[in-house]
Amino acid sequence: MIKQETVFSAPDAGTLFSHSSRVPVFFDIETTSLSPKTGLVYLIGCALPLPKTGKWQLTQWFAETPQEEDALLCAFFSFLPKDCLLCHYNGAVFDLPFLNARARHYGREEFPDASDTLDYYRLLSPIKKLFALPSRRQKQLEALLGICREDRLDGKELISHYTEYIGRARFDKERADELLSLLLLHNREDVQGLVQIAALDAVCLLMQGEYADETCALTENELQITLTLLKPLPCTLNQSLEGSAYGDAIHLFAKETQAILRISLVRRTLFYYYENYRDYFYLPDEDICIYHSLAESVPKARRVRCTKETARCKKEGCFFMQPKPIFVPAFRTAPDAAVCYAQIQQLTQQPEHVREYVQSIFSYCALSNSKPLNIRLPSPQNVK
Repeated sequence: MIKQETVFSAPDAGTLFSHSSRVPVFFDIETTSLSPKTGLVYLIGCALPLPKTGKWQLTQWFAETPQEEDALLCAFFSFLPKDCLLCHYNGAVFDLPFLNARARHYGREEFPDASDTLDYYRLLSPIKKLFALPSRRQKQLEALLGICREDRLDGKELISHYTEYIGRARFDKERADELLSLLLLHNREDVQGLVQIAALDAVCLLMQGEYADETCALTENELQITLTLLKPLPCTLNQSLEGSAYGDAIHLFAKETQAILRISLVRRTLFYYYENYRDYFYLPDEDICIYHSLAESVPKARRVRCTKETARCKKEGCFFMQPKPIFVPAFRTAPDAAVCYAQIQQLTQQPEHVREYVQSIFSYCALSNSKPLNIRLPSPQNVK
């Protein structure tokens, strides 16, 4: 069995896992089949943070023959810290069940429930929609961060390369070493790339409206909300989203540990629509509606039963868009309009609703945005 160690730079573990005291362990396995009944594990790579260095150490175990699988599993299991947090990419579906099945084959202790691990395939699932990615493959997420891989092998090629390695190891060392390098490279870049994309969790937290605190400011034409983020972003976000046909829009700029939401203000006449419209009468001459008990004093010729469209209270002023009625009363352009508005003064009168409002803005952006978020990538980097 071959053991190889590599030190590499990646986001600091203290930043990635500020919420946990457990030691994060990022790992990935390479197998000869998709099923543990017909295949085996021939390569495992895992990365642990090096304390107080800002770096990570990758350790790889490679089975030179199928007979070394048991020793490989034993080396990996015994290497793991006692209170570690296993991190993987879709490992809850493939890696962990495969490892456990092979451990049972040799009568070894299995991993605990996968629910006690971090699966970045699921954790980062919002990224696909936010950036309009064609798939949720790890390489797609790496590309967002400007990561350039040297490895070009796919799963089938890996299996054929390992099979060829076994056959050539005894009589063609040069070719065997070449195959070994390719296999180790693929696994190494998988693990290192996974550590890198873990930083995208900060984007998910932001788009879910989770942040430390906020401050609000008003200009002549905008409501500006500045957010202090829980984690630094690995890339810069810069996106505008049109709100409606009335010229209001949302703009997001986020960099490092700060995000700024700019919501344009609208000066126009809007309406508060009464839900129980059947309890009101509409006075066409005055263009107002009144409650039915008050309407009894108005001649029948001057009043009609309200409809959904006429059961309303007119309001002129300065408004900002809200995807759902968080600041109430909520004003609309029509009774069934999807987007509603709040008056500027409601922001100061109901400050307890600001966080909920920010969360609704991000939900609205994620659901409404048909275009990918604009991002500024760091300089292209190699995962080595």
